[in-house]
Amino acid sequence: AAVHDVAHPGTNNLFHMKSMSPLAVRYNDRSILENYHASLAFETMQRKDSCNWVVLLSREFSADKGDSSVDLQQYVRKGLIGMVLATDMANHAKQVHQLKEYLPALADQKDSGGNKQEELEKKMALLEIVLHAVDISNPCKPREIMLTWTQRLSEECWAQGDLEQKLGLPMSPLCDRSAGLNTIPKGQIGFINFVIQPLYTTLVDLLPEAAEATEQMLSNKAFWQEKEKEKASYEQLFSK
Repeated sequence: AAVHDVAHPGTNNLFHMKSMSPLAVRYNDRSILENYHASLAFETMQRKDSCNWVVLLSREFSADKGDSSVDLQQYVRKGLIGMVLATDMANHAKQVHQLKEYLPALADQKDSGGNKQEELEKKMALLEIVLHAVDISNPCKPREIMLTWTQRLSEECWAQGDLEQKLGLPMSPLCDRSAGLNTIPKGQIGFINFVIQPLYTTLVDLLPEAAEATEQMLSNKAFWQEKEKEKASYEQLFSK
């Protein structure tokens, strides 16, 4: 979580692809920002010893006597990269489907019959899904925090739209300032219905503690539905 958005430029992957930015060229249009965040995190650790906590991990770790040793530094590096790359929204539908597939076996506490590699891959996939869920969790936060970040994220998207217009690029979805100012409640309801709710209602079957988040999500959804009925303006929503 500490590295997954490090040095975020305030524009999304689609903008970088359309503009053929240096980052898009470097990462070949594939999970551009996610690759950038992960790469920069490890570059920073290599440059600054005070930041490099990975070197504290053993390169010859064995959980039990007789087990083959594991390089924890490489193990953790691989896991962190996988988790950060999994925050790319392009993976969202696949992750929801994957989580639904895992649930029956997890509920029965079944393993893979001694296949340690398969169990490891499943654990890593679940870690990736959980980090992705946290990354998009704003609709599940307490009302005041949710509103603050909704405003900030809206402004970030609109700033990208302004830049796209200035550069003569096609306007990215959700980045049109003039349209967005009047459709925030509708947009938030759609985001909850089609993105957040399918993921979190499935996740709560795996992590019952996540029920607190889903309850707040439903409360926030009701709030946005009421604001949509009122046709609340941007100023009314975010006035202090």
